[in-house]
Amino acid sequence: MRVLEKAAMDQFVFRYLNISGQAKDVISDDNNNYIFFEIPKSGLVPSGDYLQGNIYFDDWAKYQKRD
Repeated sequence: MRVLEKAAMDQFVFRYLNISGQAKDVISDDNNNYIFFEIPKSGLVPSGDYLQGNIYFDDWAKYQKRD
């Protein structure tokens, strides 16, 4: 049984690049800025009650269109 995937955004980006065969470095820092907005580290993962879907990140990444 798989569990909810919680990770920092840089870890998801790193995994996606590896799955898609893109040899790129991921450079992260402690800032939570995206363009002009500050996004809390907990802002992209559910907290409290949530509805868990059936698609996991690695499965999703494997089937993304790559040009």
